[in-house]
Amino acid sequence: MIRHPLVSTMLTAPERSRVDAVGVGLYETLHRDSIDEVTRDVRHRGVGAILVSVKCCLTGIGVPVHSPGGEHRARLSTGDRG
Repeated sequence: MIRHPLVSTMLTAPERSRVDAVGVGLYETLHRDSIDEVTRDVRHRGVGAILVSVKCCLTGIGVPVHSPGGEHRARLSTGDRG
């Protein structure tokens, strides 16, 4: 029996399907719903790689921004400088 490398993922449903399709016979995926679960895989399962979707990380994350006029707004922390 060939043991394929483990890949821990935190992906959206469509991304999971594509990663599974590409990896048939090359690696085994461990799809997770949180970064804590992925971290546990790294520490305890000896995964060979991790894949984390930007969509999963940024959903619902807002960074409070103070403008010179005193108004507050939120923006995603994606490197936006505006």
